[in-house]
Amino acid sequence: MRFESAMDAQRWTYSKLVADSKTKTPQRITPLKLEKEAADFCTLGIFYKFQEEVNGACFDCTLEGMSKDELECFTVKDKRKSNKTFNVSYNSNGDFVTCSCQIFSYQGYLCQHCIFILKLKGVESMPKTYF
Repeated sequence: MRFESAMDAQRWTYSKLVADSKTKTPQRITPLKLEKEAADFCTLGIFYKFQEEVNGACFDCTLEGMSKDELECFTVKDKRKSNKTFNVSYNSNGDFVTCSCQIFSYQGYLCQHCIFILKLKGVESMPKTYF
């Protein structure tokens, strides 16, 4: 009987979270179109993690260096992570950006270093490969 009660509570909580993520629009902290697109597309949990990365891109990242071959390569310093540097690769079409921190590969959303470079390059919309 306790098991059934616990399962009912879990189902109710899950249904509420699904409904909230479909009906509520989260509050944005920047006017960036990247953040607006994420608010429209992502679940609330993923959006709030992405929003932390947007905040870090705006306030904690600085450009340390740049080189250009087939891809543009940037060195980004992250103040939140003890001034550690990360390598970000970007193609000029604006549809590919990758970072040495590999957050997108592990977590499924862009890191602050990639968002910083997209913002720096004037890319307003999220590249389609990251939806």
